[in-house]
Amino acid sequence: MQLSREEMRWLFDTLRKIEYFSLCTVGQIEDFVSIAVKENFEKGKIIVKQGERGGFFFIINKGEVSIWSEDTKLNKRKIADLGPGEFFGETALIEGKPRNATVIAETHCELIIFDGNSFINLLDKNPSLKEHFHKVAIKRDTERRLILSKTKKGLFQKLFGTK
Repeated sequence: MQLSREEMRWLFDTLRKIEYFSLCTVGQIEDFVSIAVKENFEKGKIIVKQGERGGFFFIINKGEVSIWSEDTKLNKRKIADLGPGEFFGETALIEGKPRNATVIAETHCELIIFDGNSFINLLDKNPSLKEHFHKVAIKRDTERRLILSKTKKGLFQKLFGTK
């Protein structure tokens, strides 16, 4: 579904606040806005699944999602809750790797979606911007891995604060 003028303005302002787009010119941000569409997801719907190929980048317009990831021992852990103006799906898209997490709609969601091919084509037009996106993707993936690597405290530790 196409975006309204109001949604396009909101998206433009939102992209300007996201670290990935910090080096973009006004014209480059307008180019990204021009390829965006919106889609609705019902509560409980899996939006992306860990291990799948990443073909889209998402920004939450309305609603909330939860991010779940499996660690190396196949334990599923919730690593984040995201709401309006926040985003997901960029690491797999930019790095060309499988999705590193599963995203579930916690409420009815309206998401702004960027098709991967169109998104990458815009990045390919500007090598320095593409490099910037690559660096931010690595940083975010490292942060996710840090969250997963933290050991869970046992019940005794939680209750009594022992080490």
